[in-house]
Amino acid sequence: MPPLWIVLNLSAMYAGMALCLVWIIQLINIDSISFYLCLFPLNWIFLCIRVIREKVLDWKAIEETEKRRFSNPFLEYLNRKVMDSASWPLWAFLLVWPLAGVSVMILALFGQRPDNLIRAWTETSQWNLSAHISPPNEMVSGHYLCTVTACGHTRLVKPIRTGIRHGSPIMVNRQLCVANAFEQVLEERVPAVHRRVRKFYDAYGLPISRLIRSPYASDAVYLLMKPLEWFFLMVLYLSDARPEDRIWRQYTGEEIPGEML
Repeated sequence: MPPLWIVLNLSAMYAGMALCLVWIIQLINIDSISFYLCLFPLNWIFLCIRVIREKVLDWKAIEETEKRRFSNPFLEYLNRKVMDSASWPLWAFLLVWPLAGVSVMILALFGQRPDNLIRAWTETSQWNLSAHISPPNEMVSGHYLCTVTACGHTRLVKPIRTGIRHGSPIMVNRQLCVANAFEQVLEERVPAVHRRVRKFYDAYGLPISRLIRSPYASDAVYLLMKPLEWFFLMVLYLSDARPEDRIWRQYTGEEIPGEML
């Protein structure tokens, strides 16, 4: 293979080694299984190092017979640099960056975000590079709207962030925030009605949550709640000067009297 083509291939191997290293950092020390999950990427790194070393040594054996000369000083300088296999690991490292740039541009052409490679590791929960926190198991069964957000299929129920409920983290979607904001309005404007609604909700919410045992059941409850969500939203927009601010404040840790759902 021509030296430049070898160097380009080595740079792609460097990118693969970096990906394996991130995998190991993401999983290491998470639990006892993580050690076994790190064996494959670690083995890949060792294989790449061996291949790079073998390519450098192989080229050194035929380097003298493959040498060429150029009359142009600049081309002769580049020729000497590329033909020196000892410098290939450095040239490959430098080529990783334009290679990564080309990869990002290709992904962008297919509708991917430029930072998707980073988000693949950070948009997770309970791993070393995670930026999110999963709600504890006991909170999943705390109420059926919380259960829907935590257990339903993400594409449908659309969780938007982590929130705080009774001092514990939960996963929050817009439907849950709208329902809680509606209850807050009831508590502020018609407390007597709110007490009756809360009593009914407490009586039937927990038994319903115990029946939700699969993502499909969560999806079904989410869809059944949609008409009520639209009704709650209509009431909020008719009774509050800043309904979206009220919705967004739900489960943020602020002191909100109606945060009970």
